[in-house]
Amino acid sequence: MMKHPLMYQMYQAYDDLTSPIRHAARISAPLFDESSPLWGKSSLVRNVVGGALKTTALLGLTFKRPPFGIDSVISGGKEIPVTEEVAMITPFCHLIHFKKETATPHPRVLVLGPISGHYATLLRATVQTLLRDHDVYITDWLNIRDVPMSAGLFDLDEYVLEVIRFLEFIGPGAHLFAVCQPTVPAVIA
Repeated sequence: MMKHPLMYQMYQAYDDLTSPIRHAARISAPLFDESSPLWGKSSLVRNVVGGALKTTALLGLTFKRPPFGIDSVISGGKEIPVTEEVAMITPFCHLIHFKKETATPHPRVLVLGPISGHYATLLRATVQTLLRDHDVYITDWLNIRDVPMSAGLFDLDEYVLEVIRFLEFIGPGAHLFAVCQPTVPAVIA
């Protein structure tokens, strides 16, 4: 079911209108930290107001994608540099490759991350562990509200086609590792 674009415009209007309030809360919150000399260590005012300000500061609708921050991995007893690169772009996803220079090729694996509003960086520890012995790719799905409607409908059929495109790009013999709801499209692909 495709949501009407007006819903996304309303979400954006809410985000724009509440931005000054969140910004003020973000600036004011440190005044109520334990290190602030304005309040006692166990002050009810510090705890209640400080907590409310921190919560208000986090009420935005869009969060920036945190970096994976994987610069190296220990593989075969050696520290190997890792570089993160976008290997393929589709209207709905960026396929990220964690490139490492190794003497022998490692098995390729495609990690299908959830498409439930989380960033692929939620699987950072999984990627880091797989990198020891694998050539790792991961799906970094875009927020559907940022995808133009001209890109088409993103339904189960399109999801499966995306997975197939990625597997074809990575090449024969690639392994598939699905986390959460991508399990069904992975089995179909």
